[in-house]
Order: sequence, then structure tokens, then C-alpha cells
Amino acid sequence: MATAIGVVGSVLTIFSFVTDLFPDRDTSSAKYRFKIGNDGAQPPGGGGGLSNAGGSKPDVRAWDETIEFLGIEVNDGNKCGEGDTVCDTSLQTREQPTYTLFTANDDAICISVVQTTFPSNEKYARALQIEFPRNWLTLDLTLHRYATVLGNWAYYCAEYYGISQATWYWSDIYVKREDGGSDENVKCSWLDGNGDQPATGVQIHWPDFDSTNGPTPDSAYYCTNNPVLSWRTDSDPSSVIYYSRKRDIFASDPSLATSPAVRRSADSEIELDGRTAASAPVKRQGSSDQFSNRLVKSKFEEQSASEICNAKSSAGPSFVSYAERAFCYMPTKTQYPFCDDVDSGNCWDDETNKVTTKGTFSADSLGGDDTVPAMNFTSTVVWEDKNVM
Repeated sequence: MATAIGVVGSVLTIFSFVTDLFPDRDTSSAKYRFKIGNDGAQPPGGGGGLSNAGGSKPDVRAWDETIEFLGIEVNDGNKCGEGDTVCDTSLQTREQPTYTLFTANDDAICISVVQTTFPSNEKYARALQIEFPRNWLTLDLTLHRYATVLGNWAYYCAEYYGISQATWYWSDIYVKREDGGSDENVKCSWLDGNGDQPATGVQIHWPDFDSTNGPTPDSAYYCTNNPVLSWRTDSDPSSVIYYSRKRDIFASDPSLATSPAVRRSADSEIELDGRTAASAPVKRQGSSDQFSNRLVKSKFEEQSASEICNAKSSAGPSFVSYAERAFCYMPTKTQYPFCDDVDSGNCWDDETNKVTTKGTFSADSLGGDDTVPAMNFTSTVVWEDKNVM
């Protein structure tokens, strides 16, 4: 088993992953696996699904612990297959890519879990330990496998630390807990390159998520330290913030620095830029408008319409909770009860998939009701079977 430090609500949790479910290891590439949190569910009767909900594979840039740039994998036009819940990519390198930057392409992708298998290179890893003998960094010389439950971190960092660019949604994915507790339903984190969602990329420092690397930091550590985990808003992010070996007394935070940018030119050639200034952040809020024709219905008890409606950082398709018997219309974050449970007022009709007005006078008889949003869901899925990792 491989373990990963994660969070449930606001409580630090250790998750367990079967090593057979990680990408296979080889000596010449780092491999990455995305567990997609908003695809793969089937509509009533089968077929269809949430078209292209898997989104485009992110581009991958990687650096080692010395901030040597190791390479880039460009995934323009490479989509996660419709209905797929697992999506793989790789990057050619023989070194240990402890810093990874994932950057979004045009179609939004909602990622629950990211796993990586480093190249097999024990000689390099041992040399790295000698060069950087820090008690918080003890590289695993035998497995070189890491994971992070990205969706839960997005929720936690957004709701508790105001990281507004970390937008999230429910998923049908469950992850095992090291303490033997019930499998945990995990959320997913949106990345998008075309402006519909605020996060254009996410940076991860893998060793910080390994529970075997010494004392576990508190949960705040992961949201307030950019080298560890940070959602980016620049246009096509191309550099990482890292722990500097030598302190710069003139820096605002003398233990941190920014790598040279690695940009893509217009013809997709790679340009290693000595400048460290990032593109201006794109100021935008997470929006659910792009999902206005999509509907998710969930039979999972852990998922409530009220929670996703009330969360400032949630985004995604409108949502029905059968456990709560409520519907959240995500474009306006408005919650409605099931019509079977009320005598009058605006309510959710689960047979017609519409909000209607119940009571003495119907909306039709009144010539329409402006408070009832017009909706036309062309893609509807039901989550009822747990997708356990």
C-alpha cells in the first residue's frame, strides 16, 4: 500500500492506495494518473453520460529538488476519454520530479486524485538525500510513488483559507483510509484554461504528501505554503515556487524562490526563459454557467445539495441529492425541496427534471413565474455505485 496525507472536512487524514493501481514504473519516464471526478457516471437507462466531462489532459512540467527543469509534456488536443474515470500521461525523464506543475488546456477537467510513479533511479535519490538532508524530506528509495487527494484539498483550502481559485465539486470516487474507517467520498478540483474556472493550473511538491516522511505537518501547512500546493491563475503557468537552498535576505519570504519560466511558443516549441515573473493573474470567479445543460443525481448519503449550494467555491452541474431530497440549481446557487415533500411553492419535480410551482395556482396559470429558472438538462447522470480506489 502507498499512503497520502489528505484532509476530510478540516481533519487531517491518511489515505491508502493499492500500489497496483498506480502507473507502472519504468526507468525513463515519470508517469501520472488522474482520477476524474466528474465523468464516467451513467444516465438512467445507460448511454450518453456527461459529454466530454472528462476534459482535456493537463500539460505537465517537472523539476527536481535542485530546480533543474526536467521536461514538459504538452497535451493539446489530448482528452480524457468520455466515460473514463482514469486518465494517464507521462513525461520523459530519468530524474526525480519532486515538483510538478499541471496546467489546464481548453476544456475544464475536475480531478479528484493525482498519482505519480517516479522513474526508477535509486542512485539519484540517494545523492539527493545527501545534498538536501532536511528532516521533512526523506525520499522513498524503493517505491517512488506518491498521491494527493486534490479535490478534498481544494475544498479545504477554499472554504477555510479563502483560496477562491480552488473550485470544487462532488464526485463518485471513494478512497480508503489508513485507519480502517469507512471509504471516504472525495471531491474533485477544477482546472480550466479558457476562463470558465479560475484555476489554470496546480503545483504539487510530492514528498510533502507522503506520510512516511517524518512528522506530519498540520493541515494549514498545505494551504499556506505555495511550494507544497498552490492553484495558479496566470495564463498558462510556466514556473514553480520552490524551497530555496540558500536564503535570500532581501526576499519577502527568504526561504522561497521562483524557478525560471518554461513557456510554449506559438508553434509549440519549448522556450526556457530566464525570467521569473509570472503572467498577470487572471481575476475571475468560478462559474457553473458552462454546465447549465448538465444534471447530476446522487444517491450517496455523504453528498448534500445544501452543502454545494452554500459553498462559495463550488462549481459544476446542477445537483440532486436523494438522501437530502433537495435540488441545487448551480448557476444561481438556489436550493429547492422535492415537490412530494411540500404543499406549495417552488419545488423540484424529479420526473420532469424541472423546478415548478406547486399550490392552488400553477406557474402556467399565472402566465409564468419569473422566480422559476428556465432549465433544459440534456445530459443527466445518476451516481449510485461507489467508484473505490
